[in-house]
Parts: sequence; structure tokens; C-alpha cells
Amino acid sequence: MCFFENKKAFFAALIFTFAGLPSAAAETKLLRYPDIHKDKIVFCYGGDLYTASITGQNVKQLTSFPGEELLPKFSPDGEQIAFTAEFEGNKEIYVMSVHGGKPRRLTFHPAEEYIVDWHPDGTKIIFRSNGSSSSYRFNRLHSVSVQGGLPTVLELAEADLSSYNDRGDQIAFCRTSLETMLWKRYRGGAGPNIWTYDFINHKAELIIDDVSINHHPLWIGDSIYFVSDRGETKEQNLWAYNCKSKEVRQLTFYKDWGVKWPSKGGDQIIYENEGKLCVYNVKSGKIANIKIEIALPDNFLAATVKNVQDKMYSAAISPDGKRVIVGARGELFCLEPEKKISRNLTGTPGINERSAVWNPDGRHYAYISDISGEEQIYIQTEEGGQKPIQVSQSIKSKLGGLNWSPDGKKIGYSDKRACFYVIELETGETKKIFFNEYFGSERFV
Repeated sequence: MCFFENKKAFFAALIFTFAGLPSAAAETKLLRYPDIHKDKIVFCYGGDLYTASITGQNVKQLTSFPGEELLPKFSPDGEQIAFTAEFEGNKEIYVMSVHGGKPRRLTFHPAEEYIVDWHPDGTKIIFRSNGSSSSYRFNRLHSVSVQGGLPTVLELAEADLSSYNDRGDQIAFCRTSLETMLWKRYRGGAGPNIWTYDFINHKAELIIDDVSINHHPLWIGDSIYFVSDRGETKEQNLWAYNCKSKEVRQLTFYKDWGVKWPSKGGDQIIYENEGKLCVYNVKSGKIANIKIEIALPDNFLAATVKNVQDKMYSAAISPDGKRVIVGARGELFCLEPEKKISRNLTGTPGINERSAVWNPDGRHYAYISDISGEEQIYIQTEEGGQKPIQVSQSIKSKLGGLNWSPDGKKIGYSDKRACFYVIELETGETKKIFFNEYFGSERFV
């Protein structure tokens, strides 16, 4: 129990986090935004930059700043790395030595700026931003000298993920981008297609145009490699477009986890798949998996006290108006402002409890927990001291819209399929009430 000395402080509650990872190194996953240059790779892990050999050896951490660093790209000579970072709050473009050292900031615009790649001549860095666009919804390509100075806006009115040919006189690009959207298998007008643009003749050509998501173009030799969810599995895979024959062929055949954030280096394409890094050789057609091991310090997840005053994401006021249950960092807390008391109701590190709602009697509350491995609904008394009662038997789904009926005998909830259900607490029977295909489920009334 925590007692607070002033009115403002009662909103601050303390929570413990505990060690959950072994100190011994094992294969590390959740590796992101890779790039490759000959036998060296660079990638992001935990918001920091790392380099390693293509065999997964000699892992070296380059950055350790509080903000996120992402989208690292080797310079053509392999001696520098350009990347996007939020060292000073905004996402800007930085460059640093491949051996480490102090990063040097190249851009200073309030709009967020994301690395695309180096220009083939090695003197400029290409990035995308909506800072010069007619609408915030679209990006344009910009170039900035590696020595610094004002960026130059490229002549394309709309351009996002892009890749130059080897000569640097043509570019493959997407006008729009969906790589950060959770629109898997999207089919609609916002889906990106792939174009080419000739900077000498000022001519654009649409080369990949269908209902699929086609993005991440990579121009290597006479082919433009790209990621698409066309095909039988509708999963993101690597494809190739031959600029001479206009033929398109599939190169990878993933079914469960697709290709994410591919990047080119010579005759190699590196990409994310299932949290790991893979390299596709465009000459041999072979795929190599890179096993990375990043050792964590023994105290990385040691027990820690956290102030969650600014981490609260839900609140439920009791029927008598004297108590409120709030959620923060996966725990539920009961706050009593008049008594200046805060109690941790759940106290379960490693388990996510959320979305508490009071029973109209004011003595019980229902909430959602993933303690079983899947989200289910539980009922507990405010005093606690007994095992929570699981009242739902939901299939694999994200739950929400939790609400009691006025008489306290039923609980309504919705799932990610936009279905709404009602649980009869006395019998345990669950009834599907309706399916709202377009607007999602509504609160229980």
C-alpha cells in the first residue's frame, strides 16, 4: 500500500518489473531494418544500431541513445552509415563512421525524415518526408549532401520507398506507402504500385500495377526486385521484374511470415523474416539465414520500481464515486483519492491485465487478462485474496468493449472480428448477439 503526501501524487503508483531473460546469449530475434555491404551487415535491435559480419559474428553495438535509431544504410564505399534517429526529439537524418563515434546531424526540418538510401555517387543521401509535400499524407524525395547544407527536393511530386539504378539516372519508386500500416492483404486505392522515372528524359512509367500490395523496389542490374503479396498465399514475398523482357517472377515462397524491409548491397538482398535476418543472392537464388546472438547484461531486466503516473491508459470509477481502477503497464490499481491510497490489485509481472469495469454492486469488477496465454475475461472482488474467476472461453482474439448489464448478471464484450457477445454469468453460456461488419462492435446497452 502506498500513501501520498499531496493530491497530485495519488495518481502515481509504483510497480515492479522482474528479470525474464537468461544472461547467456541465445539467438536474438526482433532484428529490424537491415542493410548489407559485402560481408558486413547493419541492423536495429531495441532501437539501437548494431553491425556484424554476414556470418553473424563480431556483433558490435554502435549506438545506445534513449531515442530510436532506424533505417541504417551503408555508404557505397562501406565506410559510413546514414540513418534516421530521434536524438533531439524529431526524426532527422544522421551519418556516422561504420566504426562508431559521434553521429553528425544533416537535417533540421520539423517534419519527420526517413532514410531511403545513398545516391550511387556516394556524395548525397536520399530521404523521404512530407515537409515539402502539398499534403501531409504524401511524401516526396529529398537529397542532402553528406557534408551538410540545405536539402534539395527531387522533381517527383509524390514518392516514397525508392531505389536508384547503378548509374543514378533512373529511379524505381512507389507513390504511396503502406509499410507501417496494419493492412495485411489490403486491396484498395491506397495500395502502392511501382513506377520508374528517368531523370534525363523526365519520363515516368508504371511497371507494376495490379490490386496487390507492391512496394520496396530494389534496382539491381537489369532487374527491379520488390515485395508483393500477390500469389496463392497472399503473403509478402520477394519478386523480380526484368526491365528488358517485362517478365515478373517469384523468388521466395514464405507462407506464414513474409519479407519485411529488404535492402540491397551488390548482388545481395537482406531482409527481415520472422524476426530474423535473411540474405538472398540474386545470382545463385540461394537464401542464407543469419544467426545473431546479442548478449544482455545480467541486470538488464532486474527487479525495478517504476512510477506509472504517466503510463495510465484506462479508468473505471466505482458506482459510489469514491474509488477508481486504472490500468498501467499491464497492472490494475485501485485509487482512493479521499484517503490518498493506491493498491496494486493484480501484482502479476509478465501478464497483461487491462480494461477493468465495475459491477453495479460496487464489490466486484471484471477485467481482461492474458494469463492463460490468450485474452479472457475474469471477475475479482475489490478486496482480492481469492483466485479470479474466468468467465469467458474465447477463441484466439483481441477482446474489448467490456461492460456489465445494469442488473450485474451479464457481461457484454466484443472481439477483433467485430462480433459482440453476452455472457450469462449464472449459467456460463455465451451468446453471439450481432456482427457489425463495417463499424465494429458497440458498447453493451
